[in-house]
Amino acid sequence: MKKAIIFFSFLGFLLSCATSIPGSFYTSTSKFDGTDELYVNPGWLKTGLSDVTGSTTFRLGLFKNSKMEKDHVYFIAMVKGARLVEDLLINIDGEITTFRSDDRTQIKTTDSGNWSSKRYSTTIEYIKKMIDG
Repeated sequence: MKKAIIFFSFLGFLLSCATSIPGSFYTSTSKFDGTDELYVNPGWLKTGLSDVTGSTTFRLGLFKNSKMEKDHVYFIAMVKGARLVEDLLINIDGEITTFRSDDRTQIKTTDSGNWSSKRYSTTIEYIKKMIDG
């Protein structure tokens, strides 16, 4: 888990460089089952999605816990507004990868309005590919 914390610390730094508001990260231990958890708060990404003010409406973060397979991690995708979130498409150097989720869309209300979110399974290798791309 220590290697994962170092990796995600570095990834959090990179996400903060690629976003207009840095994505922070934290670790915790589940009170339910004692699982160590690592969470990279979804950070703003520059995309083609924007609201009427021109502000971006998409955020991307990561989640991993100590009971997951070693190379497994979840993207956490958030879209502004109460809407159904479907597939997540990521373009790295012209190669588009489609991620499907088994989760239902979750609606969260914050000071900045409603946000819809979903988790998408991926691997640490794919995260490294994003960083290198």
